[in-house]
Order: sequence, then C-alpha cells, then structure tokens
Amino acid sequence: MGGRGVEEARRRAYLDAMGIQLWELNDREPARVASTARGEGESGESPVGAGEPPPWLEEAPPPEDDLEPIGAEPAVEVAVPAVPDLSGVDWPELERQVAECTLCDLHRTRTRAVFGVGDRDASVMVVGEAPGADEDRQGEPFVGRSGQLLARMLAAIGLSRDAVYICNVLKCRPPN
Repeated sequence: MGGRGVEEARRRAYLDAMGIQLWELNDREPARVASTARGEGESGESPVGAGEPPPWLEEAPPPEDDLEPIGAEPAVEVAVPAVPDLSGVDWPELERQVAECTLCDLHRTRTRAVFGVGDRDASVMVVGEAPGADEDRQGEPFVGRSGQLLARMLAAIGLSRDAVYICNVLKCRPPN
C-alpha cells in the first residue's frame, strides 16, 4: 500500500475503533456503509436499506414535558433587582446612571463601570461579554490584546474603532 492508502486505512481503523460509520455517497448508487465497527458494509448494502436516510437524519420525537435534559441543573431562583425605567433617557444620563449603578453586587469589586465607546449612531455594534482587568482599569471596552485583535478585525473589513459602537453586556468586571 502507498502512503495515501496507509493513511486512509489508519483513518478508517480509528473510525472503526470509535464505532463511527463512514458513509460514501455518489450519484450512481444509494448510500452505502464503507466502514463500520463490526466490519460490515463491504457488500455495498446500506444498513437502513437502499434509498432510506441514515437514522440520525430522522426527526426525533418531541420531548415529554416532565423530563429534563440529562445533566440539567435544578432551577435556582435568583433575586433580580428592580430595573429603573430608562425610556427617554439620553446617552449622557444613561452613562451617568451606569457609573453610579449599585443594583447588583458587581459594583462592589469594580474599579469603574465600563459603558461603551465609539459612534452611538453606527450601523455596526460590537458587544463583548464582560470587562476584563484592563477594561476595568481604563473604563473602556476591548482594550489590551482583545482591543488590538478587534482593531485588526475591523480594519480587515474596512472599519475603524471610531466607526462602530463597542460595549459589553455587563458593565462591571466580574470578580476573579
């Protein structure tokens, strides 16, 4: 066997060892199993019958209401603080309210709230998860290495940081 044949045989052996069936499709014949964990399929017959879709393409039955997904955590009730009505609030007032916010415990460990930067009327908005240590120190989202990467990504599509609005979902850095 040549180099490519040895690699293909090794690949199929790995798939066989994991119990993964390799399906080969072409426009002349129905799907057939090329390799299985039990060594079947050499006859060219599909284990689900000619022209039938493989079992993983069949629609799963709807889940029963009283069942939870495997590994699901039990429901935990969380006290959610009342959020003030911010309709009609302008940008400077919203930024001030975020800076002074104490509605959750994250304000206790932050250096400063990280509001957002850039063009507030932009057609593109970049939203991160939460401020990191650099963002917490500087009060600006996406600084440091993440900011450099973002600037390069934006430049690749012809935009600058000033041409988009950049913010985080959380305005305070989570502990640790």
